[in-house]
Amino acid sequence: CIFEVEASSDVRQDNFKASVDGHLLDGVMLAQTSSRQQTWHRSSQRIAADGMDHYMVQLFSSGNMATDQGPTGGVAPKDGLVVFDLSREAKSATNDFTNVSLILPREMVAPFLQAPDDQHLRYVSSEEPLVRLLHNQIATLRSIAPDMTTAQAIEVVPHVAGLVSACLNGTVNGSPTLAADIPLATITLVKKIIEDGLSDPALSPSIIARQAGVARSKLYQIFEA
Repeated sequence: CIFEVEASSDVRQDNFKASVDGHLLDGVMLAQTSSRQQTWHRSSQRIAADGMDHYMVQLFSSGNMATDQGPTGGVAPKDGLVVFDLSREAKSATNDFTNVSLILPREMVAPFLQAPDDQHLRYVSSEEPLVRLLHNQIATLRSIAPDMTTAQAIEVVPHVAGLVSACLNGTVNGSPTLAADIPLATITLVKKIIEDGLSDPALSPSIIARQAGVARSKLYQIFEA
């Protein structure tokens, strides 16, 4: 229901199979998916129809995903993770794979992220120790989820969200690229100025630069990527 999914005719006719084992834990979805190769598209129409404002973190235990979108593009690393911002469009393709998806409401994670708007289609390698820690914790959570009570899920979910935030903030490989001389606070301030002034027809790069206290050339440098 999150993606429009398609498989080629030869794959569909050659013993196609797929499975999803999912658990809903107090607003957080945890699902293991196995499937033959497919393409995946989250379109603007799909986004408007379901209104989901969530992050989805996928950890691949076999197979991988490829996309030419996002800050890093390319192929998701084996045993690594890929992040989707489900409020944004995405196109990708997978070969035969098994992965675990953790889907969390934005308000549960975004306040704790250093770059909440720069996570979409971000890949992070399993060489990162926090990725391995997240892998292990999610595998454990999935194994005990069928036996958990609702009260236990309510207690556990904030800690899972905290671990996801720590992993995305603390990893180096695949992190959003920021020039060393551009403070994160400046980026956050500029985004707030833009959001607050979207209804003002006079809003311009010059006004934004003046309110943020940066040169217009610096403003373009900040958002060049």
